Amino acid sequence: MSRRVLVLGASGLVGSHLAAAFREGGWDVTGTYHRNAAPGLVPLDMTDAEATRALVAELRPEAVLCPAAEPNVDRCEQQPEETRRINVGGTRSIVEAARAAGALIAWFSSDYVFDGAAPPYDEDARCNPLNEYGRQKAQCEELVRSAPRHIVARVSAVYGWEKARKNYVVRLVDRLRQGERAKAWTDQVLTPTFAPNLGRVMRELVESGATGIFHCCGGRPMDRLSFSRLIATTFGLDPLLVDPVTSDEFQPTPTPRPRDVGMRAEKVRGFVRTPLATPEVGLAAMRDSECASS
Repeated sequence: MSRRVLVLGASGLVGSHLAAAFREGGWDVTGTYHRNAAPGLVPLDMTDAEATRALVAELRPEAVLCPAAEPNVDRCEQQPEETRRINVGGTRSIVEAARAAGALIAWFSSDYVFDGAAPPYDEDARCNPLNEYGRQKAQCEELVRSAPRHIVARVSAVYGWEKARKNYVVRLVDRLRQGERAKAWTDQVLTPTFAPNLGRVMRELVESGATGIFHCCGGRPMDRLSFSRLIATTFGLDPLLVDPVTSDEFQPTPTPRPRDVGMRAEKVRGFVRTPLATPEVGLAAMRDSECASS
């Protein structure tokens, strides 16, 4: 009999790759959606505590994975009450439902829980978010850690193919293919995370029986300009269309963002077999999968 997992937000970038990775591992996967319907997925508003509890009680999964969230950093800054209702209130509903069912909850956090003052960060580093999105993530981490069986998976700049074409890599490729110029910060450091690789890492981490906080990010940190030009080169585009700027020179929105939130990921490497994909490996795999499907 296969093991059962519930993926909340399975129509999104992270959720769809989680569902695919667990299916590949022989798990019985049920996925949900809220706004973006997709074949085979179950509708669920995670802020509806009763509906969430009923679904988890009905399925009785071994693990509940929750990448579902309001991820728009600027919207969180501008509408803190509404986004807190979704992110914090929704997380509370999921934690309570998973606890009642005796399920592991694996929840996805962000490098934005850090202030960028003392990188690179390991799992024990102190959270000190600069913006509302980071504050919501930090509060949710505390809620998740109250569950007896939990994984807090911090990720950064997740990329990969997605129908909505919203993540940074896809948007930059689309722009450069049109011959348009782009700006990229020289002083913002990320740990770019390839979504298919994240799915496999998370499956192995859940299967290991591990609990606690893990940095399930990419293989190494990289500044945004270098990452952007690597994207261009990998896809056969002109890297000189990406102009270097500092965050002081170019700040597209008033929302404060940490500059260097590079994360260490040694801890998770001790629990999984799959290597964490470096930007070079992840982008090449993304390019090759596009070529194979065209």
